[in-house]
Amino acid sequence: MNATDRTPLNVGLGDAPELLIEASAGTGKTYALTTLAARLLVERRVEIGELLVVTFTIAATGELRDRLRATLRAALGRAKGEVTDSDRQAVDLLERWQGLGIDRADIARRLDLALLDLDRANVMTIHGFCQRVLGDFAFEGGLPFAFEVAGDGADTLHAAVTDEWRRWAYPASPLLVRYAMKKGFAADELAGWASGYVARLDLEIVGADSSAAEASSGLAGLEGAWQDAVRKARNTRKAQAGSMPEGDRDRIAAVLERPEVVLCSRNASYLGNKTQGKRLRDGNPVLAEVLDELDVASKELRAGYDGLLPCLRRDALQNTRALLERRVREDRRLGFDDLLTGVLRALDGGTLARRIRDRYPWALIDEYQDTDRVQAEIFRRIYRDARLADDIGALIIVGDPKQSIYRFRSADIFAYLNTSDAVAADAKLNLARNFRSVPALTEAVNTVFDHPCPFALPGIGFDPVESAVEKPNLVVDGETVAGAGSAPFQVRYFPWTPGQFLTKPDMGDLAARLAADELAALLELADQGRAKLGSEPVRGSDVAVLVRTAEQGRRVARALHERHIASVEIGIENVIASREAEQLERLLWAIAKPQSLQRTRGALTADVLGLDAASLGALQDDDNAWNVWTERLANWLEEWERADIATLIRRILESNEVKGAEGLLRYRDGARRLTNLKHLAELLQEAETRERYSPTGLAAWFTRARANAGDRDEVALLRLDSDEQ
Repeated sequence: MNATDRTPLNVGLGDAPELLIEASAGTGKTYALTTLAARLLVERRVEIGELLVVTFTIAATGELRDRLRATLRAALGRAKGEVTDSDRQAVDLLERWQGLGIDRADIARRLDLALLDLDRANVMTIHGFCQRVLGDFAFEGGLPFAFEVAGDGADTLHAAVTDEWRRWAYPASPLLVRYAMKKGFAADELAGWASGYVARLDLEIVGADSSAAEASSGLAGLEGAWQDAVRKARNTRKAQAGSMPEGDRDRIAAVLERPEVVLCSRNASYLGNKTQGKRLRDGNPVLAEVLDELDVASKELRAGYDGLLPCLRRDALQNTRALLERRVREDRRLGFDDLLTGVLRALDGGTLARRIRDRYPWALIDEYQDTDRVQAEIFRRIYRDARLADDIGALIIVGDPKQSIYRFRSADIFAYLNTSDAVAADAKLNLARNFRSVPALTEAVNTVFDHPCPFALPGIGFDPVESAVEKPNLVVDGETVAGAGSAPFQVRYFPWTPGQFLTKPDMGDLAARLAADELAALLELADQGRAKLGSEPVRGSDVAVLVRTAEQGRRVARALHERHIASVEIGIENVIASREAEQLERLLWAIAKPQSLQRTRGALTADVLGLDAASLGALQDDDNAWNVWTERLANWLEEWERADIATLIRRILESNEVKGAEGLLRYRDGARRLTNLKHLAELLQEAETRERYSPTGLAAWFTRARANAGDRDEVALLRLDSDEQ
């Protein structure tokens, strides 16, 4: 069978240790996965508990499970003859199975059994899979038999890095510590840096060939020489003060008062800039010569420090890994990275890989382009390295390498390419039909990418696809768009007049206005019955505006609002990094510490409390009004201590005290603000229940969570603020 003739419906299953299915957007990845799963259940008589299906978000696991259930039900109904109008997938599956000579009664029995056992189906995220492995095979993994998953582990990582930094910094010289902090080797910055690498066990650390002890062996002498040069410069300045050029006396005195400032600034000089240095050399060559000597001593000390810092970073990373591993065992709390690294380390012996493979001989990995090297290595060790000659089963991978270049969820394009290179050419399948885009748009995209190396990396090519869309096209005034009318793929140039200067923000606003104008015109035609999708008028929910940043999305939303068009913003922002979280943090501290006047003033600026600038200003002169708010905060603290944080936030939003929800909904993006606050209330409630925090402890936790806010914790991603059309 030619490669172009292979489809998920007829490709061989189990003929090779891996099967790689490359699929562009809209080519039916989920269809392929559910088709392959159904074929395994019927053709290979696989028990549903032997099938492992992995995807990369919690939401995707739910959708995939639902789609699998729907596929099996449709095929079962067709096999029993109870349904005659089944979807195309069910029809094709039944025709294939009957062509293979499988009895319809046997097909129905296998599908019925699979549906009954569907709750046993192993459809999970990569982290869920690792959690299952470490829990079920704790003995082989050398980990505690019971442990808690602690989210992204940012708090634990920050504490470990801070401990490591303190262990180094306390005995180090203050001058070195100041220099290191200036160069980004402070505890907070080091924690941010380490978070990207601590779980990357595959990375080789380069650029730090010597030990920290060797790199620091000559620093005491260099520091002493620099300090001697500073003392000499100070003494010379005092002796030469009367003969110094006008304007340099105070400047040089200030520089030598804090000489470490120049030391920590690369290319800076104690002489000042070129003009100042020339003036000083001409007016006081004796002092200039001494300052030159100080510059030389500073340069040598900088070089010594710069040689040490890479060694310190290497040691900090290695020691943090060891400390985290020890704390995992002591505290029995694993972060997301700990789950991955724990499984990877446990696979070193080979026994665990064999046990996992025996339990899950068939693995289907969705969105494989989102893997990093650690995740890819886990699957390689289980399904390639642990495979025996007579093993059944295979690793079936579905992905789109073109999407790896965006590094969603820290994806590593080279992890995908390495896997692709290891798969035999006859074990690769390319989905070549697009089920989302009309033919003219598909052809246009094919044309845009029809050139050598379109994605810069030789391993990522572009295979043209053909449209399989049979739905009615967009029709405006009776004319089919993508037919004789407007082209479906258009490049718009900004209107510009000679002499006009537009900044980048100006261009962003202009792009948002042009997009909003286009959409407003289309919806106006729809209201007049002149713009339709098939027989139905175009609705706002039929249109998507794609942007690269959240700020661009907000600009488009504002432009649409100005034209009285409702919109919904969807993105991958973390709600803990939102404006509402910032204001809620201040409010939590003010409630937890009501005796703090400064905290109270900051908290009252929160939008949910409904005070405008004039009202806030009036509070400064109105003791009675101020006392009302301080008493209210005290009452809220009592409510918090008596009930929980979720109850308190619900009171703030819904009670007649401040009518928080009502006030927020007056804003243009009020639905988004209200959704964010409710989401934050859930996250706070979860942390409060899990850790049994006091009000002050919960406020401190929230402050740490905001400081470490990233995009890795799926439960903290912004939610849809409205599902209205």
